[in-house]
Amino acid sequence: MRAFAFLFALLGQLVAEQGLEFPVHDGKDRIINLSKKNFDRFTKKYEILVVYFYSPPRKSNSAEETNWLLTERMLELSAQIVEREGVGIGVVDLSKDKKLAKKLQIFEIGAIWCFHRGHEVEFNGQRSADVLVEFLLELDEYPVEDINNKKELESFLRDDSSKVVSFIDTKKSVAYDEFVDASLDFVPLISFYTVSNKQLAKSLGMKNVGEVQFYEPFMNKPITMEGEPPHDNIDLEAFIARHKRATLRQLNKLNMYEVWEDEINGIHIVAFSDDEDPEGYEFTQNLKAAAQIHTDNEELSIVWIDPDEFPLVSMMDPMNHRL
Repeated sequence: MRAFAFLFALLGQLVAEQGLEFPVHDGKDRIINLSKKNFDRFTKKYEILVVYFYSPPRKSNSAEETNWLLTERMLELSAQIVEREGVGIGVVDLSKDKKLAKKLQIFEIGAIWCFHRGHEVEFNGQRSADVLVEFLLELDEYPVEDINNKKELESFLRDDSSKVVSFIDTKKSVAYDEFVDASLDFVPLISFYTVSNKQLAKSLGMKNVGEVQFYEPFMNKPITMEGEPPHDNIDLEAFIARHKRATLRQLNKLNMYEVWEDEINGIHIVAFSDDEDPEGYEFTQNLKAAAQIHTDNEELSIVWIDPDEFPLVSMMDPMNHRL
């Protein structure tokens, strides 16, 4: 599916919000050919090492050759934009570097993995330079945010994306370090927060230092982690992994492959809705209500697609709100 859904819409034609033209490739080769011999050296050299796993296109297959050419351009342009941020981009030929693939336990052609601070994060977004760069810039930020006042608390509660919050007493603690370490396996698609003020923590229903809550998208109540705090990073990662697949997920350019390729054996509903349209808004609220009622049904998956995020959907579906 990765090859067929591949999009590359840049090459100097996009304009950023500030009116500046999106960069074009300067012609310099920056992609690193990775192997088992040099892999560790490059992970130490870069803050983030992005790795694209591929198999060379067959010369007899023009579609494969075109797809690889577009992929190579996307990777080169991305490498040019993020090189000042200490990010390197390399490729692994799965047909030749089988030892490295075995070491990393990655065998999927077309997969993109980011190696960062001793952690591995898969990029499941749209295959375009602007989206990859956005992902990398977010990944490069400090993974945990603080909730220090009521305004930040209100902003936290308005956020309908997946998020985790921990009640801490100090950042100079093993519990905080474990929380940060666990976050590095899930950011930026899941946001992580800490709160140390008792009144703010109370507003979140947190009574004891060390409590951890997971907020599933569009749900009214969080899921509280069981067990006695403090929690170590292994237990935190297991807790988050167990709950991260939400009942209702909104498809966007950063998560499209993770959502679309989800292996669901039960009920998989795809809903198209523009929540800025009056009828679409009502339809979206009904989706959220249905997800809240059936959130304990592990066989139910609802994917919400906003046509504004994917213009081609609007062209194919003028109703903009239907199942």
